[in-house]
Amino acid sequence: MDIPKKQGEILTAEDLEKATPKIKKGDIVIIHTGWNKYSGDNEKYFLESPGLGREAGEWFVEKGVKCVGVDQQALDHPLHTAIGPPGPLRPDTPSAANRSKRAIERRHQLGHRVLG
Repeated sequence: MDIPKKQGEILTAEDLEKATPKIKKGDIVIIHTGWNKYSGDNEKYFLESPGLGREAGEWFVEKGVKCVGVDQQALDHPLHTAIGPPGPLRPDTPSAANRSKRAIERRHQLGHRVLG
């Protein structure tokens, strides 16, 4: 399913509910955010991509989805993982400016833990 997302956005349950085709129990879901165009061993792909939060993971579980795939570097949002702050970036890089204390506190909202 196509769910376009920009830098750092979170895929939400609302996004999934609005997407087509409608998801049914037992489906295998592949989400295309458009982020695959940045694929590679680079900071943009690994540190600035969109991703799922806990709410989206819970939505997939409630729907009985069999498997979830994404076109970004990982299922979870980068700021919900150890790859988020402090990360390998220098303080003067644009990516570092996107990090916040609130984002660090959300690390435990990992979508993949819910789906596990």
